[in-house]
Amino acid sequence: LKASLRDCEAAEAGSAAADPTLRAELEEAQHQAAARERRLEAAHQEEQRRQHQEIAQLQGRVDQLRPQMLAATVEVEEEARAAAALHARRAEVGEAEAALVGELSRLREELAARGAD
Repeated sequence: LKASLRDCEAAEAGSAAADPTLRAELEEAQHQAAARERRLEAAHQEEQRRQHQEIAQLQGRVDQLRPQMLAATVEVEEEARAAAALHARRAEVGEAEAALVGELSRLREELAARGAD
């Protein structure tokens, strides 16, 4: 846009000096182009500001959630250890139960053998 405007300015510079109407139109076009450029720059800066604000808000949310995520991770690890310990304990109880059932059967057989005597 600037290069195009400069080309027009250079091409029409001689004519503009001779024709006041053409000169006024050229100045108005330059003014409008500069105003449009300022609006575009302002819009760009506003968009950058908005994006930086959004990034800061998201980073704040991540920072806020980090302790909860860490606590949840610790809790899950503790629950996994507790589940493994419970599984091991159930295995021990199962083995003890099997031993007791075997002992009970042996005692019944012994009692039956004594009763037969």
